Amino acid sequence: MLHSEKYIEESIIKVFHKVHKNLGTGLPKKVYEIWICYELSKLKIKFRRQVNIPFTYNYVAFEEGQKVDILVEKSIICELNKLRPTWEDKLLNYMELTNKNSGYLINFNAPVLQYIKRTIL
Repeated sequence: MLHSEKYIEESIIKVFHKVHKNLGTGLPKKVYEIWICYELSKLKIKFRRQVNIPFTYNYVAFEEGQKVDILVEKSIICELNKLRPTWEDKLLNYMELTNKNSGYLINFNAPVLQYIKRTIL
């Protein structure tokens, strides 16, 4: 099933809020990751967890380095971390390394769900 980009992005935000509402704060990152993926699967939205980001250094290709928490529909990166400038930089780096145009940085360890959407044009 093909979903529009707008549907996917709206669904991702709804899933973030649903998981935050149901689980609250203070759980390990992996728990939120599992539940986000479960909710995405119920919506028939494709995703992959813990996706390796290949990179090249000194003309040598490495298949393993950093990992994206969740890659949705092969195009949207979701990183579950605190909202700090260093994590924002990390998200942007991941987006550049993977040639993805959209990404979210989500903080579940706050009383009110916090997330940042980044788009590279």
